[in-house]
Amino acid sequence: FLFLHSKPEEIQVKNSGNAGNIYHFIETFLRDNHLELSSDEFQKEFIRKVHSLKEYEFQAVRFRKGEVHFTTADIKPDYMVYSYVFTEPSTEKNITIEIYFQNIDRVVSAQRKNVILSIGLIVIVFGMILQKILQRIITVPIWKMLDDAILFIEGNKSIRFDETRNDEFGFLARFINEIIESIFKEKERNYVTLQSITDAVISVNTEGAIQYLNPAGEKLFGISNLKAEGVHVDEILSLIEENTLEVIPNPFHDSILTRTPQRISGHTALVRENGKKISVEVSSAPMKSMNDTILGAVIIIQDVSKTRKLTQQLSYQASHDSLTGLYNRRKFEEKLTQIVQDMDPGQIHNLLYMDLDQFKIVNDTCGHMAGDELLRQLAGLMNTNLRKGDTLARLGGDEFGLLLENCSLKDAVEIAEKIRIQVKEYRFNWHDKSFEIGSSTGIVTILPGDKNISRVMSAADLACYAAKEGGRNRVHVYETTDEIFAKKHGEMHWATVIAEALKKDRFVLYRQAILPIQQRHEDLMHWEILLRLKDESGKIFSPDAFLSAAERYSLMEEIDKWVIKNVFLSMLELECCKVSGSTKRIIAINLSGASLCNKNIYDYIVNMAQRYETNLNEVCFEVTETVAITNLTFASQLINDLKKLGCKFALDDFGSGLSSFGYLKNLPVDYLKIDGSFVKDMSTDPIDQAMVEAIGRIGHFMNIKTIAEWVSDEKTLNMLENTGIDYAQGNFLDDPKPLDFENISDSK
Repeated sequence: FLFLHSKPEEIQVKNSGNAGNIYHFIETFLRDNHLELSSDEFQKEFIRKVHSLKEYEFQAVRFRKGEVHFTTADIKPDYMVYSYVFTEPSTEKNITIEIYFQNIDRVVSAQRKNVILSIGLIVIVFGMILQKILQRIITVPIWKMLDDAILFIEGNKSIRFDETRNDEFGFLARFINEIIESIFKEKERNYVTLQSITDAVISVNTEGAIQYLNPAGEKLFGISNLKAEGVHVDEILSLIEENTLEVIPNPFHDSILTRTPQRISGHTALVRENGKKISVEVSSAPMKSMNDTILGAVIIIQDVSKTRKLTQQLSYQASHDSLTGLYNRRKFEEKLTQIVQDMDPGQIHNLLYMDLDQFKIVNDTCGHMAGDELLRQLAGLMNTNLRKGDTLARLGGDEFGLLLENCSLKDAVEIAEKIRIQVKEYRFNWHDKSFEIGSSTGIVTILPGDKNISRVMSAADLACYAAKEGGRNRVHVYETTDEIFAKKHGEMHWATVIAEALKKDRFVLYRQAILPIQQRHEDLMHWEILLRLKDESGKIFSPDAFLSAAERYSLMEEIDKWVIKNVFLSMLELECCKVSGSTKRIIAINLSGASLCNKNIYDYIVNMAQRYETNLNEVCFEVTETVAITNLTFASQLINDLKKLGCKFALDDFGSGLSSFGYLKNLPVDYLKIDGSFVKDMSTDPIDQAMVEAIGRIGHFMNIKTIAEWVSDEKTLNMLENTGIDYAQGNFLDDPKPLDFENISDSK
């Protein structure tokens, strides 16, 4: 259409030009023609001449002269006409020449048809060529891929698409092949995973028909995957409750119904065809399609037989003593808690706390194997006197607990006496040795309202303690009015206070000077560190109030560590503990027997010294003579090890022992602190004075400095100076003063 858009103007211009040319030709012909214009010969010649002008693409020419007129061809009504008038020279008559051309619209239409036909022909030819090209490039590969896909769907999984082409089809083929390989690998992984899973896996459809059973499932159910296909899952998965044997519904049904995973654990068992029961845990999860349609479910059955058996064993071990098979302390206290909570008004229970006498002798003489065997035999022996429902437990070491439910105090005492007599009369033989064992028993009555289990156990322990204090091998009934209980309660109270003080740093350090007697101007500052305890109200207590409780409840070691740490810290940071110039200082720290026998105390002292940059040459550790002699081996070892680091040692309360001088040569100490009981009365008691003089002479002979404690007046001090004692300590010389801990911070 663009091509023919200007054709009408072009044709009109062309026709106009052609008409002019034709007219000039005819005009020339008429001028040169000598024939009669009206004759037939002229008409024929005119038509012949005009027909020779066909290159001008006209349709017809009409000739008119008066009555004479004719046309060279038929004239159609829609022809375009160009008219020219020619005057004949001889006659001066007008001759009209009309030249007819095809209608422009018809010409253009004809050309348009030709163009369209040509284009159509070209399109057809191009289409045929393109069809051949596309068939080669697209259709053939597509049909080939389609054929391969049909073969793949029909089961030929080895089919792969042609990757040799370098065009889009080659890329698509490589892409599809990679997807196929990926799917196969994923499927293989899933298959291997399912094959390797130790839990049984069952895949079922929505009706419950089995579609797949993995090897673990085959082993568990005793049926192959091939035979299981199509079988309803309820036929092989039969579940019951282990204890009640009640049937448990298959969780598959609920998981399909609720569209959510379902799990059954607890005490579930699988019943096999042969009637064998296997402890299992079962879960079922629905399988959903992309559009959330339920396709079936996956059921997983885990064999937990070993786990459940192990759990039972662990539960037994957690509640029973491994040596005797009796309940352990935790289970005993749980049982006690339960019966106390469930007590009805009017009910009475009794608790017996039994501790073996002389058990340590068996352990020390024959070893722990003998002690263990004795405990086993006594546990069986005690069981023979128990009623049905009574609970016997080993509470720890050689201690036993017996809970007598619905038992009067009178009956409880009778049972306790029977057990005591039976244990007393029992003879334990180990190889060539025979032992007689006794037992101390405490009894506490449990009444409705006694909800505090700790109080009940503590009361029973106190009663047992009273039985031991009363001479052992006896039964003692707990009574709150007993003096021994009040004392024990006091110690227990202090044990709690001490533990709280350690936790919240409520201990306070004091110092008291140890002054030279013979050389009054000696450049040495010598202090002993003293310990105090501050309660919640701020009241200060001396060691006499709480140290016995600390020793009984094994808290001395922790107290010693607290003192060592804080003394080393104060030596570093407190101004009151520092000296200037050439003055030297010695800080004396008391060590308990518990610390002396602890192998780790050496490492602790070294670590604290490094932490607080302590010069151990300025530290003197004091141990009492009684503790040192009782633990002579440990004391000698620790003293030697710490002296190598520069520490000094003082033997405190010297002279109180029966063999003080005999043991002194085995203890390489630097100071002897004379027991204050000799010093305080030496001015009035000649024997005490002689003892002080003897200790002074022995000290000087062994090159050991002597220190007199409890110096209370000038007269005593002068006597000590005359006796040759080196140092003195007491309130007369210096009152104990607190160290200032207000501005100290443990920043290191």
